[in-house]
Amino acid sequence: MGVMSYLRSRAGLVIFVIGLAIVAFLLGDLINYGSPFWMRSQQQVGSINGNSIDYHEFNHQVDQTVNMYQQQMGGATPQIRSFAVQQVWNQFLSKELLAQEVEKLGLTVAREELNALVHGDEPSMQIMQAFTNPET
Repeated sequence: MGVMSYLRSRAGLVIFVIGLAIVAFLLGDLINYGSPFWMRSQQQVGSINGNSIDYHEFNHQVDQTVNMYQQQMGGATPQIRSFAVQQVWNQFLSKELLAQEVEKLGLTVAREELNALVHGDEPSMQIMQAFTNPET
């Protein structure tokens, strides 16, 4: 009972401390992330090294992956959807990290090399498979 009496006698101080804690929390969020959590874009799934991943693009990829698994296995369970989400996230992660490494190393494909792969005397097998008619 002594604690309750003490808190009642210091009610103004307790309210001030709680209010200060709430303000500090909101200011900390504003300072750390640049905008308060209630004003952030809800269209972002996450970010990889500062590059955001759009919700619609991510969800579209997840839906395609789930559809692929449905066709192969004949149904979609929550476990399959969870696996698809993890797989798509790993794809986005790998793609972004590879792009950053390629940029850091300065790797490029010259226009002449690209033309040779597509139109040259010995085009790439992948190009030939993609752009030839299997019936001929």
